[in-house]
Amino acid sequence: MKVKDINKQIGNRVRIARISRNLSQDSIAEDLGISVSAYSNMERGIVDVTVNRIMEVAAILKIKWSFLLSDSDENEFEKNLIRLSENKEKLHTAASKNKTIDIEKEINLLKEEIVKLKKKNK
Repeated sequence: MKVKDINKQIGNRVRIARISRNLSQDSIAEDLGISVSAYSNMERGIVDVTVNRIMEVAAILKIKWSFLLSDSDENEFEKNLIRLSENKEKLHTAASKNKTIDIEKEINLLKEEIVKLKKKNK
């Protein structure tokens, strides 16, 4: 696996964990003491992430750092969270383009689906 692919995998897992905990990029960036842009670049896998940064992010998100570094394939729960987070991002993009969308309703539906998935995977 290439370093670029590893960075994207780590960033994707960070995003999954952040969204599943209903946290914003702003709040995580603030906790890390970095800009939102720098944090966004990390989630998108654009920058190399140090082991120390991985451990800091894991602590903030209350997850095991090994989840971020695991080389196993995404399981069903992770895949569903990825899909949900992508849908949420599409909603935000559409709203920023002044399209009429009831974002709060869609976000609540996504949150409900996440809760169902969590219960299913217990």
